[in-house]
Amino acid sequence: KGWGEGDAFIAQAAAKSRPEDFAVVIGGKAVGGIGFAPETDVGRFNAGIGCWIGASTGDGRYAAAVARAAEQVFANTPIIRIFAAAYASNPASQRVLAEAGFRFGGGTALLS
Repeated sequence: KGWGEGDAFIAQAAAKSRPEDFAVVIGGKAVGGIGFAPETDVGRFNAGIGCWIGASTGDGRYAAAVARAAEQVFANTPIIRIFAAAYASNPASQRVLAEAGFRFGGGTALLS
């Protein structure tokens, strides 16, 4: 039996010509995801990042995963700038982005 939407997501991610979606795997289990949304036209060298994790490990592994995924996008795509937004009420997400090398300014986090 398939996993429905999960199977569809994996098929869609696998069909992309460049890396944009990553799983966060800890201890052999998928515990989160990192996705990039490249812009088009004049913004084609920019991408937004979205992240989620099932439970915090509190040891920097998730920030390391975000940084590694961003390295892959920079190395394998024409993207030169990644941006993120984290809710003010979510300091954990802000911390992950900061530990991954993002700089905050004007309500947006940037990595370039």
